[in-house]
Amino acid sequence: MLKEEEKGALVAFRPGAKPQVIFAPNARQSIDSVGIGRDKIYVVITDNVIGAVHVFTPNGSGWNDKVLSLPGQGSADIAAANDYGPEAMFSFQNYLTPTTLYFDGGNDQPADQTDVGQERTTFVGLALRVGLTPKHMSAKASRHHAECESRRRQAR
Repeated sequence: MLKEEEKGALVAFRPGAKPQVIFAPNARQSIDSVGIGRDKIYVVITDNVIGAVHVFTPNGSGWNDKVLSLPGQGSADIAAANDYGPEAMFSFQNYLTPTTLYFDGGNDQPADQTDVGQERTTFVGLALRVGLTPKHMSAKASRHHAECESRRRQAR
């Protein structure tokens, strides 16, 4: 049973084991989104209105927490996490950084992937190029892709 102060927590449930709290937010934190990959759990945690992507990995007795390096203070989101590999994609934006897509190949060092070749890419377009199938993408990424395609058709 979880304690009262662990409301809103991210909890792991494993067959035959007690529930294990991975992260419990304090009064100024909230969990915005969660993406589950093959080896890691990606969580966007807002702390005093500043979003950051945390990567949780099991260590045998608990969970390791690593914050991914993104540019400054802003808003982050999980675009996709690969169920069958180590890859994940994140979006980030703030007042000085337009919405930018970041790709992490599994080394916890996301790289800016907004431009692929000569053309501007969409979340889904990049995901397909790096081997993620549409079922691995979040609904938000799919909506973004549909909006981009609609704008492209209108511009023609």
